[in-house]
Amino acid sequence: MKLILIAGLFAAIATPAAAQHRFRVGTVEFTTALPAGYCAADGRNAAVAQMVAAADNRNVTHLTTLSCDADVAWKDYFILKTPNELLAVSTSTTELQQAVGPVLKAAQSGGENEEASKSVSRTMGSPVQIKGEVRGYGQDAHCLYLGAVLDMAVPEKGVSYTLAMSGCMTVVSGKVVTIYRYAPGTTDADIRALMPSVLAFAKAITPVVAN
Repeated sequence: MKLILIAGLFAAIATPAAAQHRFRVGTVEFTTALPAGYCAADGRNAAVAQMVAAADNRNVTHLTTLSCDADVAWKDYFILKTPNELLAVSTSTTELQQAVGPVLKAAQSGGENEEASKSVSRTMGSPVQIKGEVRGYGQDAHCLYLGAVLDMAVPEKGVSYTLAMSGCMTVVSGKVVTIYRYAPGTTDADIRALMPSVLAFAKAITPVVAN
């Protein structure tokens, strides 16, 4: 989650890509239309996205899609992930919410912040400090919501970055996918304002039907 903020430390140019993207969770293949105004990571952005994914050893990253506006590409973006331990699991939305919902009510601990900082630091090759608590934001028929305001700093480079994050953990055809959106913001209201967009992205994910 917090590891994804590494992307904001890189200058990049977004290149428009195809509007559809395919990915696989375990044995199930999915397709999704990218949100209007967002492009798949390409060129230098693809290299940055690869580094972001490498810093997260708890999840498989399926898709990174950025604002097509090069000036804000890494300040407004979505990332789709599945936790490693859930790749082979088949479940339902109800089962997921019953199992994970109570966990999301508690904010992440300082120990997890320290772990995220160390992981990103190893990937970047420079000390990185990450602050912020991810917590639950309720649920509806489609999503378990999570959110945070996340601050990251690289003291050696004099760089600091703050984004609001909203996430939707959902189940599509028995498989768990979490859609994260990161955008400028510093308040609880900013987090909540992103929730409709992650819900819309979740609804756009569909299984690929074999011919």
